[in-house]
Amino acid sequence: MEIKTKTSITDMTSDGIISVLMQTYIEFNGQETVLENHQETLVPGQFERAKEILPDNQYNAVLALWTGVVTAAWMEKRHKLEAECPS
Repeated sequence: MEIKTKTSITDMTSDGIISVLMQTYIEFNGQETVLENHQETLVPGQFERAKEILPDNQYNAVLALWTGVVTAAWMEKRHKLEAECPS
């Protein structure tokens, strides 16, 4: 019996938001039993977190999506939202 983790991108939006599913599971006799599901959302510019949790092939897809233009557009959108709704 071995505890493993699988990470996969479940959605990518046109504005660069990425949904990630991380599953912790036990593999025993070729059968997988999921112990825990954890979902996380990454926004353009979160390169360090993406590198930390994603396998290389998925991280490379994120790099292709998060161009300078996409990241700059996201930051502009974020700043507008923060200005409209100060905490």
